[in-house]
Amino acid sequence: MNKRHYFLVNSVADLRPGMTTLQLITASAGMGPETHVIELGGLGIDTRGKPIAASRIAGCTKENLANIAEGPPDSVEFTHNDTVFVRLNPARFGKPGQVDFALWMLDLLERNGVTVVNTPQSLQRTATKAFLSELPDSLRPRQAIAADIATALDLIDHFDGEVVAKPVRGTRGEGVTFIDKNLSNPRGELQELIAKGPVVIQECI
Repeated sequence: MNKRHYFLVNSVADLRPGMTTLQLITASAGMGPETHVIELGGLGIDTRGKPIAASRIAGCTKENLANIAEGPPDSVEFTHNDTVFVRLNPARFGKPGQVDFALWMLDLLERNGVTVVNTPQSLQRTATKAFLSELPDSLRPRQAIAADIATALDLIDHFDGEVVAKPVRGTRGEGVTFIDKNLSNPRGELQELIAKGPVVIQECI
């Protein structure tokens, strides 16, 4: 059976010219393997317990890539000759249940002999900004994480001047709040953020 490459993305609609993911898809198709694009919501398990996906085939030209989103996807079943390239933005995974299912299915594919590039274990580890705390201080701003307002206010006192508070899970600047503890009372702003989940507090650089 011929080799097939599958690129798992959050959404086909998010693909834009110049994006690394789109360049990888083009290169893969140009190298010869049958190349497909799968959206996060297109994963499934059939009645035999086999992993399947709603897949769109991709060509190696700009014209073909522009047509990826057109027409209904075909249902495909994975084999051990396949390679799945995971090109997901963990912070934009989608609904919580979708996250859990995607990670479980990618792990199942690996155990069934399918090559998965960007492992589910790595995705789980980097799904939130909390993983930045594992990096050396020289590679990131000074930061702390809090899940309640009292802890957040206490941690802010350990910083000088302005800090940045942001959701532990988020992307594209959503929920990012600049707080100068010397000029304002940050309780109200922090309460609004923490009501949605833990927050990362970073020095402003």
